[in-house]
Amino acid sequence: MTIHIVHLYPEEMNIYGDTGNQIVLAKRLEWRGINYKISGVGVGDMLPKDADLIIGGGGQDAGQMKVEADLIKKSDQLFYLVRLLY
Repeated sequence: MTIHIVHLYPEEMNIYGDTGNQIVLAKRLEWRGINYKISGVGVGDMLPKDADLIIGGGGQDAGQMKVEADLIKKSDQLFYLVRLLY
């Protein structure tokens, strides 16, 4: 089994150490011998359908404005993924 970590907007929204959170999650999986892969999803990118864990963080106002419309476009897909996980 491989855990698929999806990092939303890693370039646009990374002022609170969100890449560090991604690294910590990956390291903890590695220590436990659990395979993982990480996908960064930016503006205009499709969300992977096999996501197990989706992380995202905050950003400055300019970054938030860049991703707002894209996040709204992805909302149906995000809701679909949540329903698959629960």
